[in-house]
Amino acid sequence: MTTDDLPADRRRRAVPDLHRLEQFVAVVERGSLTEAAADLGVTQQALSVAIRGLEEHVGAQLFARSRGMRPSAAGLRLYESARVLLAGAQRMIPDVQAVANGHPEVLRIGYSPAISSLDVFDVVRDHLPSGARLHLERLFPGALRARLESGGIDVAFRRGVTAAEGLESVVVGFGRLNVAVRSQTALSIAPAELHLQDLSGHPLILWAPESRSSYAAFLLAQCRRVGFEPQVEVSPFQGLDQVAAPLAMGWGYSLVAVDPGAYCGGRVTVRPLLEEIKAPLQAQWLPTSRTGLVGNVTRALAALPRASSTNSGSGVSGHAAEHVL
Repeated sequence: MTTDDLPADRRRRAVPDLHRLEQFVAVVERGSLTEAAADLGVTQQALSVAIRGLEEHVGAQLFARSRGMRPSAAGLRLYESARVLLAGAQRMIPDVQAVANGHPEVLRIGYSPAISSLDVFDVVRDHLPSGARLHLERLFPGALRARLESGGIDVAFRRGVTAAEGLESVVVGFGRLNVAVRSQTALSIAPAELHLQDLSGHPLILWAPESRSSYAAFLLAQCRRVGFEPQVEVSPFQGLDQVAAPLAMGWGYSLVAVDPGAYCGGRVTVRPLLEEIKAPLQAQWLPTSRTGLVGNVTRALAALPRASSTNSGSGVSGHAAEHVL
């Protein structure tokens, strides 16, 4: 009997077995029954039978077998949903055990290098109940989703507004970009405000090349929009605050979402940028994050008034919403 043979009310309740979904996800990610079976410690025949059983259960062909074990359109949709469902299942038992043992609830947040820990704290602090704990972890953008799905973090913060498939998200604010330079250099003195064009003869320090970071592409696009192709230096000092990049490199500038002033013990000066460029701050979490401290905080974030990205200056950041880091 397949799910098509079941009454409508039972079909709605016929959720696939989590173990079988884990097997399916392994095949999609390995692209091979043989390799997935080896990873899972089962025979290839047993795994093949499990996949056929899952296809019968959901009533759809999940792989385009004429092209190897590549997921079909239906398979891709199931893969996206299965990753979220499995992530929620992995978090369930530790959360229940923590409550049963009377442990204080912990909100675990990951944030990308384009964001400071203070940015994150300012957003969530008013939504933390007395006694709750907060753990912050700086992660590169590619690791944020993996850590969400593994249960290592509860909420991810990045620069961007485009929602990732399978995640819930909200833009919680915008940071206006300014220019960080080493103090006592030509860029750290007059004029009082800098135009982007004033930076054309100096290297822009990035954390990743344009081909690997859409936020880097966003920053470079702002320079191109005002008429110059920036020199680029990719910092070898990964994990530093962006404001410290010119100090670590010894030259150049970085575009940072912090207020003008002195930083790093006065060794870095942040100059105001005349063009108004705003970088969005986005929070993301699993749609299964509905209960306890995580559920309360994510509901509060989703209910925040939508921050405006309207610029009163040159309009340089008109496409900010499409880029992330």
